Amino acid sequence: MASTSQPLRSCCLEILLLDVNSDGSTITDLFKTEIEVVETANISATSVKLRSYTDVFLPAGTSLSFVNPDADGINTYRKQIILTEDTTIEEFTTTVKIYPLPYSLRQGDIAEAIEGILPLFGLQTIDLSSQETQVETTNFRSGKGVNNAFVRLAKTCNVTGIALAGDRALETIVKPVGIFSSELFGRDVYVAVTMPNGERFEGIAKIGSMALPANQNDVQKFSFTLLFQGEDFVWHPPFIFS
Repeated sequence: MASTSQPLRSCCLEILLLDVNSDGSTITDLFKTEIEVVETANISATSVKLRSYTDVFLPAGTSLSFVNPDADGINTYRKQIILTEDTTIEEFTTTVKIYPLPYSLRQGDIAEAIEGILPLFGLQTIDLSSQETQVETTNFRSGKGVNNAFVRLAKTCNVTGIALAGDRALETIVKPVGIFSSELFGRDVYVAVTMPNGERFEGIAKIGSMALPANQNDVQKFSFTLLFQGEDFVWHPPFIFS
């Protein structure tokens, strides 16, 4: 058992291998399905009734981040649920098994889901950091000498965890793209991270610095970095309850 790190609770990292065009360029268009709460679910509920206008399969461990479509400004809230069973959400009402709710969900709350995205299990730490590139510029007009200006910002997410048996995200995406597959190595992935307080960030990323244990008698740990690409990075602030 791990003794050096406290495993994260209610924190989700979901990952999707993006397809490529015939010329090798990444297909960045994602088909997102809207999911609606059919009936209000109260605190401690272990199931919720949902529906989707397009059938969508979501594996156990998937996180859904709900918003109130009628709220705005500081009254906006987001609430997260985590599925405990593989589920296909359909046009007709589907009862979904979830971890106990720490808050209530309202009828009409909306979340987006992506077909094929997989949750990564065994997470221990997720750290988001940034690295700014700056240049010195001379302001001749003001005569105030040298100024510094940021020209780009790289966002990196450092992930560590313990490999769990049957983890489809680790075995079919992270390992092949990060180190093992000559065909998939270096491919772009879509990543969504949801923290326990509702903070969420997502975007297209590269998997790098993949590390696995050398001694197979040790706990099967893994670590890797996610370097977010381009302007696709999206950040949602923590929960604000109305």
